[in-house]
Amino acid sequence: MQNEIMINKMYVGEYISNGFDNIGHEIINLFQADNGKYYIYAMSDGSISNIHDDKVKSILLVRNCGKHTLEILAKAEGLTQLTKIRKSQKEERANIHQEQIQYIKENHITYGGIELYKIFENNLNNDNAILYTFEAKKVVKPKNPIYVTDDDEMQSCFLGNDSEIIYLEDKKFAKQSLKIYINSSKNPIAYEKLETYINNDNLWEKKPVSKFVQCNIKEEFNFISILGKDYDELAFSNMFKHFFSVDKKLFCTFAKEILNIENFDETYKIEREKANTDLLIQDKNNVIVIENKIKSGINGSKYEECDLYSQKNYNQLVKYDRYIEENFKDKNKYIFIFAPDYNKMIIDFNFTSKYFQMDSKRSWKPIKYSKILEFYKTHKIDHPYFNEFLYALEKHSHSVDNNLEKEMYKRLNRVIQNKKGK
Repeated sequence: MQNEIMINKMYVGEYISNGFDNIGHEIINLFQADNGKYYIYAMSDGSISNIHDDKVKSILLVRNCGKHTLEILAKAEGLTQLTKIRKSQKEERANIHQEQIQYIKENHITYGGIELYKIFENNLNNDNAILYTFEAKKVVKPKNPIYVTDDDEMQSCFLGNDSEIIYLEDKKFAKQSLKIYINSSKNPIAYEKLETYINNDNLWEKKPVSKFVQCNIKEEFNFISILGKDYDELAFSNMFKHFFSVDKKLFCTFAKEILNIENFDETYKIEREKANTDLLIQDKNNVIVIENKIKSGINGSKYEECDLYSQKNYNQLVKYDRYIEENFKDKNKYIFIFAPDYNKMIIDFNFTSKYFQMDSKRSWKPIKYSKILEFYKTHKIDHPYFNEFLYALEKHSHSVDNNLEKEMYKRLNRVIQNKKGK
């Protein structure tokens, strides 16, 4: 019999952005239910095709961290498939929804003391929603970051320190699908690799994920978030230009302490989009090029995250390097990439690899957002929007991009709190 490992993508964002009260059903995947059991929701709608029925032996819960790369959040093992879709019609799904409500009542499936079906009552299109797909014996998180990729060049370009990267040479990731099936017969190399990692207990935490614990969460609102610009690179580049300009003496200190550039002169000027660079800063003796990358790759295309090793990206970086080489011959030249801490495919990227050798022999130096945040927290500016700037940086100064996860946790916490208050 063919066995399968399912890769289940979580926190894609669209569903929770479609309604203030929407909670992504995958929120249950990383919590133990109050009855001590673990339930897994298969993205994106709780169903799996009947050709995969009873074949899935393990599930890897992942999040996107690049065009070709996924980060493993947890593994689920000892699976029992609880939900099987006989038909895809809306009426059939509505029947399954009612059957699952009864099953939840009989098996006391609650989170934070609230029955699972009640948690999602205010979701859009809830009447025919599937609420769970599998039951698992355990769900365990990795000790250190583990990544999965379908591109072989990632192995030589990525410096992961304590992390692992798994290249699946006989399986390509579908662009749109939120589920990827690794079949033991069709993808034997990929299946064996993943199975080896899954079975290596040294890579995983000893304790499984815990039950949901309700807590008081301070709701924070910020103009950047209200405007939907939390991930907008243009907005951040404009903010960098503004705050690098308002206190020139302070920026010279920033250049020294963060960029390691001595004696930067206060007569400097900053230009946006000069020769397509995000920021070009020059004084009498120095020129700095800064590429600011949040979710995009070097070429700036939306969602082409971390595609740093492609030929067009290589050409783009070379172009910037050549530009300053040809136009600022008598100046010291520096090239940096600003990136969130969680964007490890940039922060830990090997810019000295053969794919990124600049003609000038310079190499791009990544600067974490947390370093910028730390600097400005200790060198405050008297400016009406300075706290907004710090808030915007703070959201990208963590080792994982869990903003959607945190938002869902807040909504889950709020729903449970409201249900208990009734």
